[in-house]
Amino acid sequence: MQQRRIAPFIVFIITLILSSTSLQAQQREPLVTDRPDQTESASIVPAGWLQVEAGVTYEEGTLRYQGRDYANTWTTQLPGFLLRFGINENFELRLGGAVTRDKGTVFDFPQDRSHAEWPDYLYDTLGVEPFSLGMKAALTEENGIIPQSAVLVHVGLPGTGSEYFDMEYLLPEIRLAFAHTLSDVFSLGYNLGVAWAAGHDSHIGYYSLALGAGITESLGAYAEVYGDLPADMPGLHRADAGVTYLLTPDLQLDLSAGMALSEPVTDVPHARMANFAGVGVSWRFPLVPSKP
Repeated sequence: MQQRRIAPFIVFIITLILSSTSLQAQQREPLVTDRPDQTESASIVPAGWLQVEAGVTYEEGTLRYQGRDYANTWTTQLPGFLLRFGINENFELRLGGAVTRDKGTVFDFPQDRSHAEWPDYLYDTLGVEPFSLGMKAALTEENGIIPQSAVLVHVGLPGTGSEYFDMEYLLPEIRLAFAHTLSDVFSLGYNLGVAWAAGHDSHIGYYSLALGAGITESLGAYAEVYGDLPADMPGLHRADAGVTYLLTPDLQLDLSAGMALSEPVTDVPHARMANFAGVGVSWRFPLVPSKP
C-alpha cells in the first residue's frame, strides 16, 4: 500500500518539474549567437547569463606574392571560443580566444633572386592565439525601417598568446551590427567595421551581409557574403553558408562552410583563404540568480 501511494506522488513531482522547465523555456527567448556566420548579431546576452560559443574550423589557403602562389597553408582552430556575459539588457562583456594549429608547405621562395633550387620547407605549429577582450552595447531596437543595432569594441591583448601567434601591440577593432526582420521566416543582418591586424601598417575595413531563414522553430539556415578591405591592397571577398539546430532554448549546434570569391592582383605578399568548414556548439546558463 505504501509503494502504491508513493508512486503517484513521484509522478506528480516529475510532472511539476517538467512543467516548470517548460514554462521557463516559454518565457525565455531562444539564444541568439554570433556564430557560425561572420556577421555578429545585434542581440545582447540576458543579464546574469554566460553564453559560451565554441567550434572547430578547418581552413585551406595559399600565400601569394607578385601574382603567384609560393606556399600552401592549412589552419585548424581546435577550438575557437567566445565567452559572452550579460551585464544588463543593453550591455555584455566578451572574451575570445583559440587554440590553433598552423601548417604549411613553402615550395618557392619569391624573395630569393638567385634562382637557386630550394627544397620544400614544411612548418607545423600548435599554440594559443592572443585573447581578445571586448564588449557589445545595444544602440537601437528595431522599429519599422530602423534596424536593431549594436556597437562592438574588441582589443587583442599582447602577451596572452604563444610565441608564434603573439602580437607586439594592442590591436583594436570596432564594429557596428545591424538586424532587420523581413518576415516570419527571413531576417537580414549586416556589419561594418575596422580593425588593426598584426603584420599590417594600416587599418583593415570589413563588411558582412547575411540572410537568415527560420525553417522550423529549431532549424535555421543562412547564406552570407563578407570580406576584408585592406588599405594597402585590393579587397578580399568571400561567401559562406550554414545551418543551426536548437536542441533546447539554451543549446545550439551549427555547421558551416565557405569559399573565396576574389583573386586580387597585387604585389603585396598576402594570405588567401581558398575554403573552410566548421562545426560548433553554443550554450548559455545563469551565473547570477535573477531577481524575483
